[in-house]
Amino acid sequence: MLDDRHTRNGRVAKQYPEEDIAIMMTVYTRAPEKWLLVDRETGQAFVGNNMGSWDRLDPTINEEKRNASKRI
Repeated sequence: MLDDRHTRNGRVAKQYPEEDIAIMMTVYTRAPEKWLLVDRETGQAFVGNNMGSWDRLDPTINEEKRNASKRI
C-alpha cells in the first residue's frame, strides 16, 4: 500500500495497492486526443496526443473567475 496522504482539508487520501512489477497499459484508438488519463492519487491529468504518448495538463487559474467567486 502507498503511504497515507492528507489533502488541504485534512481528509485522508484513498490508498491504492501497488503491484510488484510495473504494468503496461495500452489504448488502441483512432482519436487519441479524446482520451484523458487521471492519476487519482496525485491528481495529475494527461491527454493523449497524435504521436501516441500522453501530454500533461497543467492547471491554470483564471483570476477574473477567482475574484468573482470571492464576491459572492
